[in-house]
Amino acid sequence: MKEMLRNLPRREKETLCELLTEKIISHTSFFHSDLILIFYPLHNEINTIPIIEYSLKHHKRVALPIMEEDQINFYEIGQDYEKKLVKNCFGIKEPKLSNQRILLDEFSNALLIVPGLAFSTEKQRLGRGKGYYDKFLQKFRNMVVSVGVCFDFQLLNSIPTGKHDEKVDYIITDRRII
Repeated sequence: MKEMLRNLPRREKETLCELLTEKIISHTSFFHSDLILIFYPLHNEINTIPIIEYSLKHHKRVALPIMEEDQINFYEIGQDYEKKLVKNCFGIKEPKLSNQRILLDEFSNALLIVPGLAFSTEKQRLGRGKGYYDKFLQKFRNMVVSVGVCFDFQLLNSIPTGKHDEKVDYIITDRRII
């Protein structure tokens, strides 16, 4: 899957990301959300920047993750957020710790956009192996609607899972919603 993502032509990736963005921002869970918990894209991931910018433009509160020790926490961002991001030790852009940390119990409709290397049609997720999103979902499942996002070729009939792996509520690809 990593090789397929690496070899995806840039133009095709841009087109697929545009289709995916349209599906996400028109999904009912996005429409009703008052908080968007979303990742900043790595080179081979879905480009989430248009979703972030659309959310901010439409007055939704938006937060990006920071990996802290063995867990993930989300910190709010605002307009001109890109100028204020810093690269962590893995080269991933994230907000500064001085940003406001999100407390989920202050929100009634939080949407968690979840990255993955692959997803299954049973809503299982194959991540990058650290379990950050699995731990977050175990702790906050009843406070968020989780949406796994991927290109349609990343959606498989089955993927290897373990006892700590958490399913997502929905999967949105460039072609379908599960």
